[in-house]
Amino acid sequence: MDNIKLNTLTSASQLQIGDAKEIHLTLNALAMLRDTEIWFDHEGDLKKFHIFNRPTIFPALYEPLIVKTNNVKGKIEVGKVNILGVASSSLIQIGSNECMKLESRIKHIRHLTIPPNENSNELKNDDER
Repeated sequence: MDNIKLNTLTSASQLQIGDAKEIHLTLNALAMLRDTEIWFDHEGDLKKFHIFNRPTIFPALYEPLIVKTNNVKGKIEVGKVNILGVASSSLIQIGSNECMKLESRIKHIRHLTIPPNENSNELKNDDER
């Protein structure tokens, strides 16, 4: 590879240059958004949310994979790779891999207060009026 440009790599993500036998990436995240700065001690426990307790089910391979290669030069050549961003248990790999297990579980919670002077009809969708 001549050149790789990666702008952002975050949140349990990986840039792997070269071969690997196994890669395991996991991310469990709780994203809490409030219009006031309040945090309660018990809120960060991921065990309280069903999404983090469910077992991970990986799909079974039903068909055999048949690969035929013809390496004229004996190697793969890449000129330039531009990557804007990699996040949330994602993988960019330049090389071969035998096994990978990637998982990302994110729970988004938004607690937004409604101002008391607002007309509640204005906040509803047209279908709800």
